[in-house]
Amino acid sequence: FKINIILNIIPYEFLLFISFLLIVIGIWSACINKNNLFKLILSLEIIYLGISFLFILIGLINLDIKCFIITLIIFSSAAAETALVLSLLISLFTFNRTINISGLNNLIYYQLYL
Repeated sequence: FKINIILNIIPYEFLLFISFLLIVIGIWSACINKNNLFKLILSLEIIYLGISFLFILIGLINLDIKCFIITLIIFSSAAAETALVLSLLISLFTFNRTINISGLNNLIYYQLYL
């Protein structure tokens, strides 16, 4: 298989380290940038990327198709979540002229009393 050639060139321990590093960087940036909604979305996408990379790597090592199906589900849910949050980001920016999460309360109160 060509997959075994790829895993023989790059050791899978290194690829596991990269996927865990992506997950840790995403969690760390989500904890640091908890006020800015755009940076929070990007850090969640980094977490999704690390988890997807981990499932793809496990699927390559075990030659299991279920991991690839789970990765497709993760990608589709990440795309739907990003579309919803970006629409919320646009409405937040047009109402408050800022993308801080603290402005979400003003947007919610404005929508409730319309």
